[in-house]
Amino acid sequence: MKQPMKGMELSERFFKEIAMPLLRQAFPQLSYSAGLLGFGSDVLGYDDAVSTDHMWGPRFYLFLRPEDIDQKEAIMDMFAAQLPQEFLGYTVNFSDPDPEDGGVRCAQKQEEKARVNPLIFIHTEAEYLKAYLGCETVSQLSVWDWLSLSEHKLLSLTCGRWFKDDLGIERRWGPLSYYPETVWLYRIASDWSLIAEEQAFVRRCADVGDDLGSRLVCSRIAERLMHLAFLYCRRYAPYSKWLGTAFAALPIDPQIKTAIEAAATAETVEERERQIVRTQQRMAMLHNARHITEPVSTKVETYFTRAIQVIWADRVAEAVKKRLAGTVLEPLAPIGGFSELANFAALTEHPRYRRSIAAFYQTQGEIPMETIQIKYFDTEIDKIAPREGGDWIDLRAAETVRLEAGEFRLIRLGVGMILPPGYEAHVIPRSSTFIQYGIIQTNHMGLIDESYCGDEDEWKLPVYALRDTVIQKNDRICQFRIAKKQPRICFEEVGKLREKSRGGFGSTGAQ
Repeated sequence: MKQPMKGMELSERFFKEIAMPLLRQAFPQLSYSAGLLGFGSDVLGYDDAVSTDHMWGPRFYLFLRPEDIDQKEAIMDMFAAQLPQEFLGYTVNFSDPDPEDGGVRCAQKQEEKARVNPLIFIHTEAEYLKAYLGCETVSQLSVWDWLSLSEHKLLSLTCGRWFKDDLGIERRWGPLSYYPETVWLYRIASDWSLIAEEQAFVRRCADVGDDLGSRLVCSRIAERLMHLAFLYCRRYAPYSKWLGTAFAALPIDPQIKTAIEAAATAETVEERERQIVRTQQRMAMLHNARHITEPVSTKVETYFTRAIQVIWADRVAEAVKKRLAGTVLEPLAPIGGFSELANFAALTEHPRYRRSIAAFYQTQGEIPMETIQIKYFDTEIDKIAPREGGDWIDLRAAETVRLEAGEFRLIRLGVGMILPPGYEAHVIPRSSTFIQYGIIQTNHMGLIDESYCGDEDEWKLPVYALRDTVIQKNDRICQFRIAKKQPRICFEEVGKLREKSRGGFGSTGAQ
């Protein structure tokens, strides 16, 4: 097959030479950002002739401000009418999304005068992030959020290219450039710990006649070592299709690459063990060179009294775990990220499961509740004190309010919060609220969902006054607590309920 132009170069030229002039002419006042990022081998620079069979060609993403998104249809209509059928010999028109193949679209030649159906996607920034990552902002990600994000998707966002960025999205996405320190350390400790669990099995499996098992163990250790190489280089690793390609390009000791390939292809257990241990030794040397912990021993030793060679990978794991002491990640089982499991794409790549993954990490064992991020919209109200658990937490009026009998008001509470994944807040009046102020909460109990966490999402209390009253700023008027959200429920229809009937509504009487 003919080697095509690289998709990134093709798409950038298509945007700058064709699409951008059309936008400037038809929508001269429009501010937008455009680029190629997200899915696709062309984003990573790995595209070849085979890649051109679907979702490849002149394409880009166009990001609009929320107040301009209503122009999406008009913009796409303009593109359909004015884009050429081909650009630099590549088809600009694409088929409709195939519902039987995950919405895949393929280049589709058509008559010269026909309207073009281009591979252009228009979103707001929040729409795109929610659809691609499962979150609407990246400015305040918790460690649990970081552990729930697909590593391949993080790579595809950070190695994409912006062709024009009026909206400053590239700057706002700066925090995605790499893992925060604690998450990075947790993943390093996890990979070494997982290697340590099987470090003696390459030889042990072969000793009992299980050469296949020995090869499988060696392959798992090799893959963990490859992921460690990415971590030490502070680079995101791609998913399995491109893992070896990206690993070969890492700026690491060439002996690591040579040894890991030799281990994976070794025909004898002696050579397999020698090379996989050599790889671990070299990786431990790389660890020491990064000065992440106190230097760890890289000496090859005998595994207790057995004729098995190891470097005691658990020593490296324990050294890194010490760096996690006192952090919320300290109690977690050292399992690393789900993205490192090659066949878990159905879970890790689907944004609908991101919050469940975050909750999985957060609720492991007896892990204490993570600190809730809180913003105070008013500096004059008393701040909420830390709680050990159990008690309802008081909230205060962030303004002085005068109400006449029969008047309704939303009273500002002066706070906004990012609740832990899978939790919601319940807000109710304090027991003394009606006695002191003569007000009732109109919805009886307020429910604040975890998604209500934007920078301007201030909590408020809806009240109705039964008498004339004055509420002073900083008065305690309500209280809240957080609770786990209701699990998914499946209703099963039956013809008869098996339990004994109680006798109807109110049947327990007054006694």
